[in-house]
Amino acid sequence: MNTDAYFEIGSTHIICEDYALTGTADGEFAYAILCDGCSSSKHTDLGARLLAHIAKDALLYLNRRKLLHVENQNLTLFFDELQELFRELVLKKVSEVKAALCLNTDAFDATLLISIVVGPLHRFVMSWGDGYFLIKRKPPKDCTIYGIEMINTEYISGAPFYLSYALSHDRSVSYRDTFGNFSINRHWSKLIHNSTGIVELNKSTEVKSVEDSSMRSLFIDESEETMQDPKNYFEQPIAQIIMSSDGLGTYKKGLEEIPIPTLLPDMLNYKNPKGEFVQRRMKNTVSREHREQGIAHYDDISFAVINLL
Repeated sequence: MNTDAYFEIGSTHIICEDYALTGTADGEFAYAILCDGCSSSKHTDLGARLLAHIAKDALLYLNRRKLLHVENQNLTLFFDELQELFRELVLKKVSEVKAALCLNTDAFDATLLISIVVGPLHRFVMSWGDGYFLIKRKPPKDCTIYGIEMINTEYISGAPFYLSYALSHDRSVSYRDTFGNFSINRHWSKLIHNSTGIVELNKSTEVKSVEDSSMRSLFIDESEETMQDPKNYFEQPIAQIIMSSDGLGTYKKGLEEIPIPTLLPDMLNYKNPKGEFVQRRMKNTVSREHREQGIAHYDDISFAVINLL
């Protein structure tokens, strides 16, 4: 199990407001954190970095306390409570850092995406804001085809409800008054990668309220011996958990938008998922080839990946 992250400025930006970091602890715990600062708020490049490190410290604290830990027998049962505790720890520290550095609350207007691996079976994802989760499965035995589950949170207004809104009652009320309460679409897609590329099998959408804007999903790996259908690509063990900022949807060649499934084969096929494998893939292959082909992303792009192979 290893992790890596990458972020890169968008073609229309002056400063990169994306940030991502990853790490492991005790050989049984891995985390990936991605933050995407709001371009219309000031100093969110700084706020996104601070938020990511605050989130990392909160996760490691919960791990040291044996709450987010392989020894916690009730981890699945009480994960909702742990998510709320994590949220409270992050908000408390953000308030302290904000005051210490004399920053406005909107400096922390940033998407926060989290992936966690605890022990051999449990994989959790959490989110506040927009962006993408890509759950990449191992191919079945003697097969090269694999499945990908893509989860995308889309704010209809284009203005995400950030975790930082919890620091200001007035801002929370103003958001609801401006955009309404039911303003979020959460898209779930199932994709397969075969010899022709990546094909979308189906897609569903849930309409969510602001109160239910944060996401908690649970994935439990099964051993190969317990699988009923070895050709069900979405019952296979998880190979990688990949998070991306919404810059993934802003790639263009000239004026032509590039669909995300078209981009994914180059971005997700890590030849050697060890060391700085995400950085190598993006720097040495994807970014170089895109420059040669005249492809650019106008928003910042970032990835944070946990590799389980």
